[in-house]
Amino acid sequence: MLVVITNLRLKNLFTFPLFAKHAAPSRQQLLKAKGLLYSDLYYKFPFNFLTMSCWDSRENMLGYVNNGPHLEAMKEFPNIADMKKSTITTWETKETPSWKEALQRVEANTDYDYFSTPAYKLTEHYKKHNV
Repeated sequence: MLVVITNLRLKNLFTFPLFAKHAAPSRQQLLKAKGLLYSDLYYKFPFNFLTMSCWDSRENMLGYVNNGPHLEAMKEFPNIADMKKSTITTWETKETPSWKEALQRVEANTDYDYFSTPAYKLTEHYKKHNV
């Protein structure tokens, strides 16, 4: 299975309302997503919100990520998140990981650069073309 941990660090307390506006619809979309095997949420004081999702395939994960409310949320990501402290960590495994393992992997993910990710390029494309 593919494990995806999104570690979203808010820029500050004032970006929380915009985050909350997108979190609930994205979560509802996630729970209905094809190929989702497991999902969970974790809050790390003071401004980190983490999601864990486990998928049967990369294709199904991308089907969720690149559509609907989640796509709209990704467009707002630069306005909500501290881009240098937010990360996405992925790996393949046979068993659903514990949060302890997930947090260790997130902490070890020091080379992450959001601005070079396909997600950033995709959201910039959508913004440019008003999609």
